[in-house]
Amino acid sequence: MVCMKRINFHADPGQMARLQGYATEAGGTVAEHIRRAIDAYLDDRSPDKDKTLRYKGYMAVMRFDSESDQISATGRLPIGSLHLHANSIKGIRRLFEAEVNRHLDWLKVREGKGKP
Repeated sequence: MVCMKRINFHADPGQMARLQGYATEAGGTVAEHIRRAIDAYLDDRSPDKDKTLRYKGYMAVMRFDSESDQISATGRLPIGSLHLHANSIKGIRRLFEAEVNRHLDWLKVREGKGKP
């Protein structure tokens, strides 16, 4: 898990209703969608080509290689480093989410709360 710092922000009732509706529809928490929105905002203004991927409290850095048209992502899970490659942003996001879910399933089995 990524170590996070707590912050407070203020949203008007309409913004909160829209955020809660989106979180319910898309899955995840309001906080996760706020973190993704902050990442997208900052990534659009970043001079480098690194972009951030987030899923269920885990994070990876995504990089586009223009020579090979490949997208790679690297991150850390408690069980080790993560290195992924795909041809599209959707593909890299699917791989990242699958790896995080596999890791979370492994943790449940280790704690005796899931099926092997």
